[in-house]
Amino acid sequence: MSSTSARIALVAVSVIFATVLLVVVDVKAPQSTPALEVWLLIQILALAGTAWATARAFTSVESRAKRIIARVATSLAVWLALLLGANIVGANLKLALGGSL
Repeated sequence: MSSTSARIALVAVSVIFATVLLVVVDVKAPQSTPALEVWLLIQILALAGTAWATARAFTSVESRAKRIIARVATSLAVWLALLLGANIVGANLKLALGGSL
């Protein structure tokens, strides 16, 4: 596995784990956690994590501008996939634990 792939996998596992923790706390103690603020923080950190994960990608592209565009596009695509995955996992887990959407 390449360094970029390993970093992306690390970010993905971290985002899913943080989502699971947030959902469990939200279902078990709904009044004690500011779920929206924590969710937004998780997403901001996920976006920063994907930027970090792709920081060394596309080194073979000679043009600096093309390399930056490719990194930004990859970061956004990975972040959107993580967002979708975290929403699916979070919603299904919340319903499975007896919470309501």
